[in-house]
Amino acid sequence: AIFRKVPGQERKLAGYLSNLGKLYNERRQFQKARQCAEEAAHLVTRRLGARDPALLEVKSNLAIVLYDDGSLEECATVQEEVTELTQMLFGSQHPQLEKAFFNLALTRKLQGQRQE
Repeated sequence: AIFRKVPGQERKLAGYLSNLGKLYNERRQFQKARQCAEEAAHLVTRRLGARDPALLEVKSNLAIVLYDDGSLEECATVQEEVTELTQMLFGSQHPQLEKAFFNLALTRKLQGQRQE
């Protein structure tokens, strides 16, 4: 709560929320993990902007939570956002873009297996 009142601490708070979400995710407390990850993403978007590189990390962590919870459609949507932002920030030749495409492809493959 203190960080929310101190200007300039948004990046730190988003990082703390994202890390807390990862801890909840490891404990399989998916609802709490998702809340932390979504709040971190919202904070970065609202305070730092939709093109801030910090958004990549918090959105990637949100995608992991959604994946682990079995919410593959939502996970794929977030992964698409990560892929688009990665390409916009770093260009089409950056190694992070390859990783983003791989994660999205893996999720799409699992979605297809579930539907069969």
